Amino acid sequence: MYLQPERRVHRRPFWPWLICILVGVIAGYTLWTNQKQIYEWVGIQLPTPTPTEFPATEYLARGDAAMLQGHNDEALTAYQRAATLDPSLSAAYARWARILIMRGQTEEAVRIARRAVEINAESAENQAALGYAQDWAAKPLDALASCQKAANLDAAYAPAYACLAEAYADTGQNQDALVNAQKAVELAPSDPFVQRSLAYVYETAGKYTEAITEYNKAVQLNPKIAFFYLDLARNYRIQQDTDNTIAQLDLATKADPNDPQAYDQLGWLYYSTGAYDQAVTLLKKAIELNPDFASAHGHYGIVLFSRRFYEEAQTELERAYELGAHNEEYVLILALSYEYNDQCEQAVPWFEKSLEINPESTMAQQGLQICKEEE
Repeated sequence: MYLQPERRVHRRPFWPWLICILVGVIAGYTLWTNQKQIYEWVGIQLPTPTPTEFPATEYLARGDAAMLQGHNDEALTAYQRAATLDPSLSAAYARWARILIMRGQTEEAVRIARRAVEINAESAENQAALGYAQDWAAKPLDALASCQKAANLDAAYAPAYACLAEAYADTGQNQDALVNAQKAVELAPSDPFVQRSLAYVYETAGKYTEAITEYNKAVQLNPKIAFFYLDLARNYRIQQDTDNTIAQLDLATKADPNDPQAYDQLGWLYYSTGAYDQAVTLLKKAIELNPDFASAHGHYGIVLFSRRFYEEAQTELERAYELGAHNEEYVLILALSYEYNDQCEQAVPWFEKSLEINPESTMAQQGLQICKEEE
């Protein structure tokens, strides 16, 4: 029998396969951990992750926290975002209006607060917000009705009585104002805005020392609210205490650097002391912060007029008038700026407007007569 030689089986070593597997794992891991850089090398854009949106109630809470810290811009943005995410969230509009009131944007505050009431007229907060806005927009009788609705809806809601107190004060009903302010403080002694209403009642009654005392109590309850320093400055100025007025306005600019009101008032105060350069800087800052701030345009126009920059004064004073500042001083100075610049044709309508505001104005009568004689 023929026997074939035994065939030897040659087994391949295992280690080359192991090396290949390890290399593959390392390469995969490297690609995965460096995918952003690799995509950038080859020009591929990674998709931008979608940020997680907070619910409207979270923005409402953030707005409340920011407002108490005096961060009015942040609070305003949060309330507006809450209202955008949930247009039925009436509290967002009510608190949005509150910020606008503190910033002096009263007509806009009325519009926003009215939206809160349209959404939910059974909310004491909404009715009080509307009442405050109406009062600050020089509509105290409308404010009385809204504030009373707030008190009727919730007899324990302190801001409703604070709202009533301010509206009563602005209609000359000082005793009713004081009663409601005191009731508001009893209900919420730690609420600085309620405390402020009591101070305002004293102020409107001409009791400026008592008002200053109560405004300082509001500051002690929350020293981060610029609004309170503006109140104090106003009362110190009435008392002709220039140093304290300036000090309070400085504190207001520090508490809310983006509020044009403090810069406007500080600039106007410096103008009254003859510090024209400082006045111009501050008034221009106020206009920069809010180009639609009528008071700042009016004050800046008067400063320019006093420095004989008549054409520049005309621009600012006309802008103030366009924005709703129809007071006698602005209109009369505007007319005079045209007259002094030999532009009587343009001056005459403004002298006539000035006399519509105050028929007894001697300067307007004389200016009008001079211009008509030159025709």
